[in-house]
Amino acid sequence: MNGGPRYDRQRERRGRRRRLLLGVALSLAALGVPLLVRRFGTAPALPPHGWGRGHRYSWRGLDIHFQQTGEGLPVVLVHSLGPGHDGEEWRRVAEMLARGCDLLAPDLPGWGLSAAGSTTPAPDLYRDFLLSFLHDVVRRPAALVAAGGAAPFAIAAAAVRPEAVRALALVSPYGLGNDEPSGVELGQGTLRRGLGRLSAVPGVGGTAVRLATTRAAIQRHLEREVFAAPERADAARRERCYRSARQPGAQRSLQAWLGGGLRAEVAPLLPRLALPVWLGWGRQSSHPAVETADLWLHQLPHAALEVFDGCGALPHLEVPVEFTRRLRPFLQRA
Repeated sequence: MNGGPRYDRQRERRGRRRRLLLGVALSLAALGVPLLVRRFGTAPALPPHGWGRGHRYSWRGLDIHFQQTGEGLPVVLVHSLGPGHDGEEWRRVAEMLARGCDLLAPDLPGWGLSAAGSTTPAPDLYRDFLLSFLHDVVRRPAALVAAGGAAPFAIAAAAVRPEAVRALALVSPYGLGNDEPSGVELGQGTLRRGLGRLSAVPGVGGTAVRLATTRAAIQRHLEREVFAAPERADAARRERCYRSARQPGAQRSLQAWLGGGLRAEVAPLLPRLALPVWLGWGRQSSHPAVETADLWLHQLPHAALEVFDGCGALPHLEVPVEFTRRLRPFLQRA
């Protein structure tokens, strides 16, 4: 039963309230919020990632930063997407895999310490970057390990140049059905959905990014969308993400992410993957939900799946020791 007329009236009132709040958010951003957020300038310079050896790679005239450590099988670690996300998220895993693997972790163009281009980024840009990075820097068939919203870029690179990728590990990947990464879908509340819509409005997209990258907003992002245990989102992690999200050039990439412009559907590409695939998922991940793994296994019946209890969307960041212990055998067989 639907609860009768009283239930319907309550539901209608809730709907009106949500629409009103969203309308207020849109109006404020269009009319006055740009003035209010001027005080949110760029953050202090982002410090070095602090592990391995830092390198620079010139790609299409952009200064790209990447970290490297270890010797052996080349493994490219591709960071997830979100406010303040960059190659630093792979630090602990890279340090533990260094014996037997040559780890390379780039900051994607427009993220972390890497320069941003003059145009709004799109999935094809990041696919092309990975293809160039494999060809120009790695120069050997490598294992690709990609997290979250970056997983479709790695899948596309492996589909285009299968000879350059010997194995593919995907961590809580997006790309099937309606699970694509964007600020609109990652946020649970009216405010975040409103910011996602605002990011596409000419003249106020920068305002939406600034509101989504305040320290308070990043703290909520870490506690609700990254970690299963909120206490793991400590002040040091929040501050580093804040600085990374506020670096010059980061706004364009974050605006594309927030508005859903970095979405990529990978279903047509999966049948072309004739290589070993490993899936890692946090059991408490809500975006994408662990139940989504069934869709991936249906498309990739020979893939291995590892589920990490007590973890959110990025188990390599939350439980790096256990993550490394389970990933290492897959890489050794690659």
